[in-house]
Amino acid sequence: MRVRACQNCEYFRILQLRAADLHRECVSQNDKKPARLFAWGFVFAKARTGLKRLRQGPGFRNRGQKLVKPTNRPLSPHLGIYKWGPHMLVSILHRATGDALAIAGAPLLIWWLYSISAGPETYETFTGIMTHPVGLFVLIGMTFALFEHTYSGLRHFVLDAGAGYELQQNRLWSSAVPVLALVSTAALWFFIYTKLIG
Repeated sequence: MRVRACQNCEYFRILQLRAADLHRECVSQNDKKPARLFAWGFVFAKARTGLKRLRQGPGFRNRGQKLVKPTNRPLSPHLGIYKWGPHMLVSILHRATGDALAIAGAPLLIWWLYSISAGPETYETFTGIMTHPVGLFVLIGMTFALFEHTYSGLRHFVLDAGAGYELQQNRLWSSAVPVLALVSTAALWFFIYTKLIG
């Protein structure tokens, strides 16, 4: 009865395969009846041990040892147990800026291209919205996202090549990525501002 109930579990299937291997091994030596008995005896013995382990839970130890419930098990990794570093900031920014470029940047680009092709009135509407302070804030944010994602992607190319894993180099490049993105954004918008004024 117990064996039938257990026939659906993965553990029993593995044991059946092992028993079949033992059976073939003994049959190849022309010893059929003892081979069958030995193989199925092996399966039932293993199945009983496996069921006992399953019933006793994760604290099960080998025969003769105590059942000890582990107390100092490692915690599942989560952000609260890691010491924050620049590499973590760059990793999160890389994902966030990639999402921002996909969710907001792509529709803005399509809207801009459509407004150019649709005529002067549509383009004036687009420029009117984008020169509003909220529109400028969005454009500056998209510019920062583009630079940050680009520099972080270049950093990943270097890491994929196997370089930059030393602690000091990793910290240096991780700290440099957001700084370079901010400087590039400021330089580009300063250039745009001087061209618009001048």
